[in-house]
Amino acid sequence: MVRRVFVDSNVIFSAVLSKSGAPRRILRLAAGGVIHLFISQQVEQEVRRNLKQKAPQVVHLYPLLLQEANIIMVRDPSEETVREVLPYVRYLPDAMILAATKEAEVDFFVTGDVKHFLSAAEVKNHVAFGILSPAEFLQRLESSQTS
Repeated sequence: MVRRVFVDSNVIFSAVLSKSGAPRRILRLAAGGVIHLFISQQVEQEVRRNLKQKAPQVVHLYPLLLQEANIIMVRDPSEETVREVLPYVRYLPDAMILAATKEAEVDFFVTGDVKHFLSAAEVKNHVAFGILSPAEFLQRLESSQTS
């Protein structure tokens, strides 16, 4: 079964910056068809903006990696879904990302955002998908393939 995975902008950003590490491994898995990766329009814009500001020397790699990994871009979420998640994700940009993840009907949301997602039990209790760091996701994927 191919897993559907929504990735946060920090994961894509890290994958562009480093040829090794869990974020780049996730993109390689997608390129190999092991998983399907999803991002929203907002995530795409955040990555592009952050690369231009913080790492302009690698901006040219970004579209190549998106294409190689066959990343599926979904629309930004509906206002209704954003309103549903705002009670437990009060920062609007993060609420929009969580709402887009919810609408994409994925198995996992992979993020490096500890404060708003990874350590937020309230958020995890309100969604039907796993919220994991890149390393945790790879561990989960490897253990599911060996069982």
